[in-house]
Amino acid sequence: MDKEKITILLVDDHTIFRSGLKLLLSSQPNMKIVGEAGDGEEALGLIEKLKPKVVLMDISMPNMNGIEATKYIKRKWPEVNVLILTMHDDEIFLFNIVNAGGSGYLLKQVADTNLIYAIEEVSKGEIFIMPNITKILVKDYLERIKNKDELKNLASLTKREEEILAMIAHGHTNQSIADKFFISIRTVETHRAHIMEKLRIKTRVELVNYARRKHLIN
Repeated sequence: MDKEKITILLVDDHTIFRSGLKLLLSSQPNMKIVGEAGDGEEALGLIEKLKPKVVLMDISMPNMNGIEATKYIKRKWPEVNVLILTMHDDEIFLFNIVNAGGSGYLLKQVADTNLIYAIEEVSKGEIFIMPNITKILVKDYLERIKNKDELKNLASLTKREEEILAMIAHGHTNQSIADKFFISIRTVETHRAHIMEKLRIKTRVELVNYARRKHLIN
């Protein structure tokens, strides 16, 4: 039934790109495209009417960019989850997005392999973190292990999770980890999610605190 599906609003100023996304996501049995917008301002009007579960949005758009639109959306409709889909490959964009209240970002060039999983995650209120950002956070976490609570979190990992954590810290991709252990990429993504949850670093607060420690945001 539709009410059980993840309702999605597409926000991007490139009509052809939106059409491709619509074709891909509409084929998913648990997802439904409820509307499309070409910029942030148009998106706000549609959210008021459609109340989507997830807003899939670009950053660079006319009238109102994705980050400003995200701030407005989270102030007025905190239950709406925003996932940014962009060409910008820079960790500072993630931290600015999360600081604005968004649920993470995904690069357009790798969206075909991560998009469905990312939408499912943010629809549940989770933060979606690209593998390159996960590596940065994990390395920072390992450098900061000084108290018993953090050591306890680390000790809660299974042997396989410890092995995957080490590979993440060394910058291995999901594909290389999957090849190493003869498992699927989806299984690797699940392991990553469990690791981040156990280490308590897959949260909006931790991401923002990290960015502030590194002076990436104010």
